[in-house]
Amino acid sequence: MIIEAKGLTKGFGKKKVVNGIKIQIERGEILGLLGKNGVGKTVLMNILTGLILPNKGVVKFEGVSIESDLQSYWEKINWASAYQSLQLHASTKENMETFAGIYGVGKDEIDEVLTLVEMNEDKLKNRKLFLLSSGEIGRVNLAKALLNRPEVLFLDEPTAFLDPVFKKKLIRILKKINKEWGTTIVFSSHQLDEVVSLCNRVIVLRNEKVSYAGKVLNNKKLISYF
Repeated sequence: MIIEAKGLTKGFGKKKVVNGIKIQIERGEILGLLGKNGVGKTVLMNILTGLILPNKGVVKFEGVSIESDLQSYWEKINWASAYQSLQLHASTKENMETFAGIYGVGKDEIDEVLTLVEMNEDKLKNRKLFLLSSGEIGRVNLAKALLNRPEVLFLDEPTAFLDPVFKKKLIRILKKINKEWGTTIVFSSHQLDEVVSLCNRVIVLRNEKVSYAGKVLNNKKLISYF
């Protein structure tokens, strides 16, 4: 087990979003996090990545609470979201160079991940992000998250703005880095077909809690837990 979370509870005002959630993430797996829109997937992702703290509960990485050394934890993971903001008035290349400086990686790593997500052509690398499509920006977000070859990659609805062709390519990319890099992947979505085609195991959220955790089932069975 690489990550274990126990008793995670988070509320805003009087409304609880997640309540007493327990999750175990095995090293090397691709874990799907499923649920309807607004069920708390993003909040749970933000807790697991250390971006927000739970009101109750603990997240442990390799047996150690992430709160004890968040900086060290962040060096070993990365995350991307379809709704993440980048520097829109900077080019793809400039955005990548900024994050490469933060992560301490070089040009070769930038070229590798941009090639992986099919954004390494000069016309795409040198274009300001506000001139790119939402799908292309999503691919830059993914490339950014791969720069440090994270041990655990968290993806919050990364396919939201991708066209159907690149969605299929994304599944292949994620399977490739999982196999070749050994990257553990946590992939949130409300699209059953994506999770079924990608993930080894799935967790379904409903009414602030985990309604199902286990092997990937067919669409009809999974949706019964929504």
